Amino acid sequence: MGFFNLNGVFGLFSEYPLTRTFKDPRIPMTVTICSVLVLAGLVTFNVLTQGSVSQTESVLRGHWYIKNNTLSCQPATMVMGNSYFTNTRPTHLEDNGEIDKEEGEQRGSFSWSLQSVVRGPEGRDTGETGFYYQESPLRCNITGISLTYEFQVQSFSYSMRAMCVTPSVEKNTADNFICLETRFSIVDRAYIPILHFRMNKPGPLSTNWLYKLIRFCWLTRVPRFTEEVQNILQAQIFGISKFYPQLNFSANTLPGTAFPPYKDLNNSLAEEDVGNRDILQWSVWLDGFNYTLAEHYHDFNHSYLYMQPEPQGKLYISGKEAKPTSFDQGTLDLLNGGKSGLQIAAVGIGGIRPIPPIATLTAVQLLPAPMPLYLNLTESILAIMMDMAGKDLDRRVLGAGYLCTITRSPWKKAIPMLAMIIGSCSGMFGASLTIMLFVARRYDSHLISKQERRVTSDSAVLDDQLMECERDRLTLEESHAEVIKKQPEKRLW
Repeated sequence: MGFFNLNGVFGLFSEYPLTRTFKDPRIPMTVTICSVLVLAGLVTFNVLTQGSVSQTESVLRGHWYIKNNTLSCQPATMVMGNSYFTNTRPTHLEDNGEIDKEEGEQRGSFSWSLQSVVRGPEGRDTGETGFYYQESPLRCNITGISLTYEFQVQSFSYSMRAMCVTPSVEKNTADNFICLETRFSIVDRAYIPILHFRMNKPGPLSTNWLYKLIRFCWLTRVPRFTEEVQNILQAQIFGISKFYPQLNFSANTLPGTAFPPYKDLNNSLAEEDVGNRDILQWSVWLDGFNYTLAEHYHDFNHSYLYMQPEPQGKLYISGKEAKPTSFDQGTLDLLNGGKSGLQIAAVGIGGIRPIPPIATLTAVQLLPAPMPLYLNLTESILAIMMDMAGKDLDRRVLGAGYLCTITRSPWKKAIPMLAMIIGSCSGMFGASLTIMLFVARRYDSHLISKQERRVTSDSAVLDDQLMECERDRLTLEESHAEVIKKQPEKRLW
């Protein structure tokens, strides 16, 4: 059973190799220099390829960033029914994840709700419930507006609708045409002081906590950064109440078609007096138009009430190629078109529509006072609202949250780096050193063999020379011996 012989098992370790000095002193110097170069190359390669650790972190950013080596963002999902504030398009500085803070923090003043999404200008509703968005600038037109003023409680509400186009994120896909709508009611603010008063009343702890929660919800419903624009509009709209004491209609002042059902010329409601105490509401709504926005919006002084600045945009009526001669004429054409209207709500009567069908600007000026002034003031307010909405939308971006991935590659710490270098370099360096020593030994053996052959050759030449010398000596001796033998013979003669 030689296989289990201990001497055979440990035979590999029963001897050791002998070392010897290289014959050529240049060999160890060359091996040392090559070893240092190989080790330095291995260390450099492993540090560059394995010395850093890739770390990823997902964060939610308020702006879209172009993909680079350290940051990549996913498109935001804009869902129908959600509300968004606009923002100025940020300026990305060298695509390094930084933006111009001054531009990036100029938020809009209107909360825009996404109402519909279609693909292409002639697109039909395909059931889209949203779209992907990469903070592309909007191009918008105002397509609808309404304003309601409550005289009895001194409150108002309004809504505006806009049609906007934004590029599609998907390739080879038509642009997204989206419908946005904003609504505002001063009643939201009116509840705040009432709730604040109730909160300060003594009561059970749970009741006070509930009032605090409700007050917080009402306070956060109207963001503070919207107050400036909303206060401007509020000051303009509240000007409607200045002429409320004069808003009285005597009998037969308005035609019978101004009263429900708006078709009877001999309507008995026209024979009744309508006092201002019976008037509850003033409302106007415009539809079926496109209000294109100015290239550069110029702000104007809003410190005075009843200012009537010229609208900065252009009003186009749907279905008509010609542009109205004036904003007043365009508004009147919309009121005559059937999709728009102006109505005064009165107790016991309903909605009074003072503007007769197919009215002209001259006919409007002949309405009983203060109707012409009210109409002019209403048009001015609507123009201010649409200009402000246009400034809030056009060439701006929708504020959304973007899920971004940040990739970092920090260097390893000293001890892990050293362990990595030793573990990664030792095997390859050992193999390289073994190969270099093998080549050096073979070369050294070659030199030794060459030297031995030279010595052998030199020894053979020397032997040949000695043999020739010996042969010459023997020849000389033989010649000398023959000469000696011949000399005695001569003497005998």
